[in-house]
Amino acid sequence: MDIKVRNKIFNEIKSNGKLEKNYVVHLIKTYDDRPNVDKLIEQYYKSKADRIMASFKDENGIRDCFAVKDSQNKTKYIDISKPNLLSKSDIDIVRDKQIKLRKKKEEIIKKVAVSQKVITGQIQIQDYDKALKEELNREVI
Repeated sequence: MDIKVRNKIFNEIKSNGKLEKNYVVHLIKTYDDRPNVDKLIEQYYKSKADRIMASFKDENGIRDCFAVKDSQNKTKYIDISKPNLLSKSDIDIVRDKQIKLRKKKEEIIKKVAVSQKVITGQIQIQDYDKALKEELNREVI
């Protein structure tokens, strides 16, 4: 996609705080190359396979199946409730990815908390960046 379109979208979201999805789609349709239909179909089925596999959960509602890449960079699905059938490497990949995702989610939650403080008047908007930096540096217990 043309960097000008990406920058236009970025600048508008930063200026307005929100954008309609249909408007962004319209910009992309207008300025981006038309997608390869065969590639889109393949991506659709792969995405559907990922969603189906991610839906397999145990009796407590905790996810069992995860996608991992093998040494040839091919994706395979593993069921972590069957550790005797898996390699340590497969399980380590899932653990490391989930830890990384958890860290990113914690950062998003902290950012939302600072935004809530602005909206509720606990801090001023001009103190947002400083408060966010402090919040991101705060340890989660």
